[in-house]
Amino acid sequence: MFNIKFPQEFAFVMSIHRPMHVFFLICLCAPTIHCMSLFMRTTWLSELPEVTWKAWFELVRAGREAGPESPYYIEDLALQNIACCESASKYRGCLGPKCSELGLPPYSLLTKELDQMAPYFHLFNRVHIGSTILENHNMANHSSNKEYATLMAKLGEQFLTRYGNLSGVSWGWYLTEEGSLPQMGLNPEVRNANMDYISTAMQALQLVRPLSFLWSPSNGDMTPANQSQWDQEEAGLRNLFCSLPSGYPLSLHFQDWLGQSVSFEFPFYYNYSQAFTCTRNTVPTVRMLQRVQKACPAKLVDVKVNVEFFAERLNNGMHGEDNGANIVNANPAEIANRLACYKQNNLAIGACWAISHWYSIFAYANETVYHPY
Repeated sequence: MFNIKFPQEFAFVMSIHRPMHVFFLICLCAPTIHCMSLFMRTTWLSELPEVTWKAWFELVRAGREAGPESPYYIEDLALQNIACCESASKYRGCLGPKCSELGLPPYSLLTKELDQMAPYFHLFNRVHIGSTILENHNMANHSSNKEYATLMAKLGEQFLTRYGNLSGVSWGWYLTEEGSLPQMGLNPEVRNANMDYISTAMQALQLVRPLSFLWSPSNGDMTPANQSQWDQEEAGLRNLFCSLPSGYPLSLHFQDWLGQSVSFEFPFYYNYSQAFTCTRNTVPTVRMLQRVQKACPAKLVDVKVNVEFFAERLNNGMHGEDNGANIVNANPAEIANRLACYKQNNLAIGACWAISHWYSIFAYANETVYHPY
């Protein structure tokens, strides 16, 4: 039995009536600090029972019907991938089942899954369209970036041809391939490679349809060791984002790395010895990116935090899906504390990873065998 107590200000109870049942949806945080947008991986629909993923969207629907004060009110949906791919990795190099495992040609649009999800798109203010992973993509090679951008544009056009005229749905682009903010800021080669990747992708996608862009690089791999390194990272990121082409507004919702730096082991143990924190990592990163944004506000239009609602059960000491780690729900108490810290420091919450973990954590106590009272 687990005995986790939450401060009273973190408790918010809402009941949704169903025939013969009342579900008590317990939120871990006050309504003013709930997550504003969510990521979705399309290939989850090919792996999970329909009742499982539909419950995620029905909770979003309940939040939208209740209005912005609901802790379940979600603004945007970001589709991490819309197509399958092929990869030599035996783990998650393709963000889900490979095309060959689904009986599809390489880089096929996931129409079966997207058709099932499409009736929920109108629930969101905007749906951001991702792409897939290009096997052997090399950001440092312009030809490889052009190949990837061509694939993104092809998939984006296929997606918008099929779903682009849905009533009441606004669209945006999502750049699926991620990067590391510290590496981009401190390493000129990494910075130039990412600049070419982003610029090439933006130009290709904008020819399909002029839309805004969303990107979610990580805040991970390292933390600047001193003020000199913080200054160096800031200068490097200012160079990157302010050098992007004009007319391609980019929202940056960076991964806070407070999930990927935490390890988990059954039955219920979270190891925070290497974990990033709100005050040591996230807050100074946001402040730095806000200064970068002021230098080129027409290019970097938005800076928010991607709250990672998960932890990792390591595979032989290795993090990451690509290395076989299991991605599990974060500790609810830690999420409550983290969101409270973000609220205290006036940090804007952006698209968070991910709808599955959000649902499990925010509605973790939503069923009871007792008679409602």
